[in-house]
Amino acid sequence: MPSRSRRIREIRLSAAVTQSATGCCAPPAEPEITTNGSGITVTGSGRAAAVPDVFVLAVGAEASSDRGAEATGRAGVALQRIRAAALAHGVGADRLATRNLVLRQGYDREGQPRGLVCELGLTIRSDDVARAAELVAACVEAGGDEARLQSASFEHSDPSGLLVSAREAAFADARARASQLATLADRDLGPVQRIIEGEPAWVPLRRDKMTAAMAAMPPMDAGTSDVSVAVTVSWLWA
Repeated sequence: MPSRSRRIREIRLSAAVTQSATGCCAPPAEPEITTNGSGITVTGSGRAAAVPDVFVLAVGAEASSDRGAEATGRAGVALQRIRAAALAHGVGADRLATRNLVLRQGYDREGQPRGLVCELGLTIRSDDVARAAELVAACVEAGGDEARLQSASFEHSDPSGLLVSAREAAFADARARASQLATLADRDLGPVQRIIEGEPAWVPLRRDKMTAAMAAMPPMDAGTSDVSVAVTVSWLWA
């Protein structure tokens, strides 16, 4: 064991762990060693996971016609039916948002211009995650042939709590690594000199997407999603 009077090189450890979409951990990166002897810098990683409590459905209506007004009218009527179905399902009006209004040139199978196509979009946010599949089926049925399912996802209504937990875990991980390395070097940790936090990474462990071609809506599982945080902490030697 080296003595305290012996010059200690700073050990920079890069050990941020990347969470894969399946929740498995990637192996930590190889540590770097620098020649600055003022202290130790360690990157710790933390993760927090929870079951999502909001279902987000992006749905639309599409209609084509030789006349723009007719295409827009048909798509608008279909979107109103979808909107009514969402409200009947218990979604509040303040949880509905119109996303887009597009009137574009249509084309036939040979790529020649043919009529006009109107596309309308609506985002529906529901707190009733358990009935997500029922909401999708109701919207598709209400929209009829003009209905288009564009995406569906689950998210957290308040992700700040997860961030706090992940940040605490990351700092604890950095402190544990630094304490172990300091003990191995026969040194004591002093005050914290600097803290740098990386960008949080949200990792969905399960996400369901649908298309308008589905004949029947299968059950939808929210699963869990997590957030990973990395913090780099520099300690001076005591």
